[in-house]
Amino acid sequence: MQQEREAQQLQQERLHELHREQQLQREQQLQRELQQQKELQQEQQQEQQLQRELEQERQQELQQKQRLQLEQELEQEQQQELEQELQQELQQELEQELQQEQPLQQELEQELQQEQPLQQEQPLQQLQRHHPHGVKTPRLPPVYIYSPEYVTACDSLSKVPKRASMVHSLIEAYALLKLMRVVKPKVASMEEMATFHTDAYLQHLQKVSEEGDDDHPESVEYGLGYDCPATEGIFDYAAAVGGATITAAQCLNDGKCKIAINWAGGWHHAKKDEASGFCYLNDAVLGILRLRRKFDRVLYVDLDLHHGDGVEDAFSFTSKVMTVSLHKFSPGFFPGTGDVSDIGLGKGRYYSVNVPIQDGIQDEKYYQICESVLKEVYIAFNPEAVVVQLGADTMAGDPMCSFNMTPVGIGKCLNYILQWQLATLILGGGGYNLANTARCWTYLTGVILGRTLSSEIPDHEFFTEYGPDYVLEITPSCRPDRNEPHKVQQILNSIRGNLKHVA
Repeated sequence: MQQEREAQQLQQERLHELHREQQLQREQQLQRELQQQKELQQEQQQEQQLQRELEQERQQELQQKQRLQLEQELEQEQQQELEQELQQELQQELEQELQQEQPLQQELEQELQQEQPLQQEQPLQQLQRHHPHGVKTPRLPPVYIYSPEYVTACDSLSKVPKRASMVHSLIEAYALLKLMRVVKPKVASMEEMATFHTDAYLQHLQKVSEEGDDDHPESVEYGLGYDCPATEGIFDYAAAVGGATITAAQCLNDGKCKIAINWAGGWHHAKKDEASGFCYLNDAVLGILRLRRKFDRVLYVDLDLHHGDGVEDAFSFTSKVMTVSLHKFSPGFFPGTGDVSDIGLGKGRYYSVNVPIQDGIQDEKYYQICESVLKEVYIAFNPEAVVVQLGADTMAGDPMCSFNMTPVGIGKCLNYILQWQLATLILGGGGYNLANTARCWTYLTGVILGRTLSSEIPDHEFFTEYGPDYVLEITPSCRPDRNEPHKVQQILNSIRGNLKHVA
């Protein structure tokens, strides 16, 4: 009997164990089904989200096309009025120049008498002077983006306070404004900024800007912090810079000029959803996107000390925009990208050209490298328009203490680009010795206009900032050149090899 009871008990235990196993299997099966159902729901949600995003993109494209069509219609209606206004402005500029520059008066009067039909078309050509690195001034004067409100907005940037005012004041002091067409910039709309930047980033930037909240917990993921503080009004500044570069690009699209200048632009580090390197909005990318409405192939040339990583990243997958960046490339130096092996991705492979340079380089060697690369790039890519970022942190005396350049070297590089006679958008960028930055960009404005500028700084609001010598020139330091000739040649050979793959 005892054995029978034990056998029955053992059998019951086995039955219980089997029951538990079956129950566990059912629970596991149920969990798997629930997990599969959850994953299916997530996939459906993701697909729905993707469809919504695609629909939103289609709607944005449609809206952009409609806006573009309206702009074109409006532009056609206003074209005749704008041409008349331009002729009047040019005539006024000519008269002012005649009054201020007596040595040229007789020559101008003779030309005006002999070529009366050209009187309003060619006043700048009549006033043109020889410049050691200048080119023939185009029939239409360069557009110069400026308004007092815009300069005030740019002066608020904490990393370069009052720099915009110093640059504009020196250009004005050299009487260069009268040789350009001054255009008031528009402020970029949220839709215009969203052609590159994400809605989430722009909305967050706008929020912290209104609140002046530099400690918002989400700011870190958007790159807002140490080098890009979320100060009050920073969104308005970003919209002003973005709008200025878009305005300049639109002037080129409309044929109002061959060269458009926005010295307060050129903030090339910002990503689509992240601020970076003092850059909150990538106005260079916005300008290129606007130029792409008219020009099929756009070349971006970056002569800043730092790698133009934000612009390169934005167009790394396309063959319609080629980016060329000459920059310092050294361990630990921001942003740490831009090796010669970084050449683009997908359809954009070989359409990113990086020229890594070491400390101490001076004008002549820099120009030789720049000319060698740009010659190959121009032949391979055949651009229809060009955007040039001319950051002045390459100058000797800049706090970055890296390159040993002067405006003359950068001027030769700019002149080489201007000889292509393409629609050209000129942007600023870095430059943290404010007086040297103003010197550099004023000199380059003279290069664009074909004007030789006096060595002596004219008297103006910021005159005392240029002491103790008060001259336009920048003198190189004794810093040694770390660029070994054989390594430079290796880089150039690598770039030539890569460009052979460009269709």
